[in-house]
Amino acid sequence: MADGDILRNGLGCYKKLYQWLCEGKASMSECTQVAIKALMSDLKKKGDLPIKLAESMGERLFQLFSMVDDKSCIDWNSANMEIEKTLQVDGIHDVKELVLHAGKIFLHDIRYGGNPEISADSISEAILCNYMNIVFESGFQGRIPLVDKHHAGMDDVTLKQLIREIQPGIVSVISNLAKKATSNGSILGLRLPRQSRAQIDMNEDLC
Repeated sequence: MADGDILRNGLGCYKKLYQWLCEGKASMSECTQVAIKALMSDLKKKGDLPIKLAESMGERLFQLFSMVDDKSCIDWNSANMEIEKTLQVDGIHDVKELVLHAGKIFLHDIRYGGNPEISADSISEAILCNYMNIVFESGFQGRIPLVDKHHAGMDDVTLKQLIREIQPGIVSVISNLAKKATSNGSILGLRLPRQSRAQIDMNEDLC
């Protein structure tokens, strides 16, 4: 696949991130900021429905969890059914499926992880955080061409290593974005973190 085809097809808002990583001219910090801006553009295109779904899942699961004294007593099939019920609303099917996936990851983490203090808001925030991570993974990592050599001759192994290097910074920002979105009740109203605004030329076309 030619470089031009890779950059034109399938990468959407993340094509600049892919290009910068492959060309190796930008620092990891700069690539992280570009990734965050692209992710926010992607999230806003998908709209505020995930907020409503995460809130509904949080309320339903908190009510279910409140009925038992220990997580070993939770009916996990019922928990899965409760989050699936939230999808019975109008909205883009693919977006609803992403939120459902995020909810199932939350249930898996609770079932096999620790015993955190939970509330309806904390559940909603955790699910929304999962959703945002999934959006980045599916929108960028999941669309990177399966080739040995990428744009500008970058080899696949090195590209994957570079993506791992920027991942912690992206995860950290996503955690803050999920908290703000849960508090404000909107993804559309989110703004880039202060550092991101300072480091990215907002007039540059990244999408």
